[in-house]
Amino acid sequence: MRDAGRNALDHLTCPELAALADAVCDRFDLKRVAYADVRRMYGEAMPCPLRTRCGAGDLWVDKYYLAYQLQDDMLRYAYLTRTHRREEAESYVEAARTRGREICLPATVTAAFRQASCSANLYRSDTWVNALFHALLKGGKIFR
Repeated sequence: MRDAGRNALDHLTCPELAALADAVCDRFDLKRVAYADVRRMYGEAMPCPLRTRCGAGDLWVDKYYLAYQLQDDMLRYAYLTRTHRREEAESYVEAARTRGREICLPATVTAAFRQASCSANLYRSDTWVNALFHALLKGGKIFR
C-alpha cells in the first residue's frame, strides 16, 4: 500500500524498523515501543510518529525516520529518509506562508540532518541508517 504523497518504497520494512528501534533503546536505555504499535503505524495512511519518554531521553519512531534525544543532548537520527527531510522542510515553508513571516528549521534539526547524512550509510535509495547500527545490517536486512 502506498501512503498519500509518500513513496512507500523509500522506507524500512516494519520488522527492520522495529529491530532498529529495539537496538537504539538497548544501546541508550530508552523506553521501547511495542511491535504491535509499529505494525499498526504501517497500516495507517497518515500515521502519527510513535514517541516514548523516560529518564534517559526521548524516542520518535516513524516509517520515515527514527530519532532520539538523550537528556541534555541534541536530537540524533538512527534512521532517516529523504522523504522525512523534504516533509520537514515543507512544513516550515508552509508555516512561514500561513504566518506571513520567515520560519526556519531549528538549528538543532538542521545539525541533526547534517550529522545523520555524514555518519550514515546509504542503506537503500534515499534511506540512511546511522553508522552506530551498521552491525545490524546483514544481507540487506536488520536482524534482532
